[in-house]
Amino acid sequence: IKTIGKEATDSILLSPRMTEQLKGISSPRIHIIPNFSEAFPSETEIAAKMETFSTEPLQILYLSNLIFSKGYSYLMAAVRSLRAKGIEVTLTLAGRPLDDEYMTAAEAKRRLDMELCEGINFIGMVRGPEKWNQLLKAHVIALPTFYRTEAQPLSLIEGMAFGCIPLTTQHNYNEDFLDPNAAIFVDKRSSESIEAAILDINNDRDASRSRAQLANSIAKNRFRLDQYINDIDSVFMNALNANHKI
Repeated sequence: IKTIGKEATDSILLSPRMTEQLKGISSPRIHIIPNFSEAFPSETEIAAKMETFSTEPLQILYLSNLIFSKGYSYLMAAVRSLRAKGIEVTLTLAGRPLDDEYMTAAEAKRRLDMELCEGINFIGMVRGPEKWNQLLKAHVIALPTFYRTEAQPLSLIEGMAFGCIPLTTQHNYNEDFLDPNAAIFVDKRSSESIEAAILDINNDRDASRSRAQLANSIAKNRFRLDQYINDIDSVFMNALNANHKI
């Protein structure tokens, strides 16, 4: 990769601090182009969601691979504790079990099965309309990750597009693309920190609705597919034109 990279005139990165990944590669032109959400709800759907944000029981969605270091087990423990205290909150987990340095996929699935209870549901992998429907129903998109190679999680961007509050950790590059006025950051590997954050979201629904509205607005301004395509096209065209002049 480094051998090929040394010949590159342009590099495209998801966020500014990812330049640290270019060690040994001296690309003269660096472009920052973030990920995108493939779909957005209609204005009518977002308005309806915001109208009921303060009255519906809080719904949390985990939409990622079931990898132990993505933090799903700590999230489940936090929700179980809140429900035991009478807080009406639900958690839906969607994804497939995979290995990491802590657990195999089979171990991650066994851990999940052991921690399922009333109000916490596992629905497996979801795609297309089913995924967008889950995001539209959710109030919070949660990913309390400490995954070693986490970059720019699509689930958080897609959640923002659908008016969900991102709940995650200050891990790797999350702070590069998440606004702290919209997102909520929790401690890594801490169900207590997650529980406290969810309780704050639940107890101050007006402030939470404002976070969700801001998240949706940021996504519409920064994480659109058409914008992504145009930015990629622009990098390629400028690179071709520059090389042609040479």
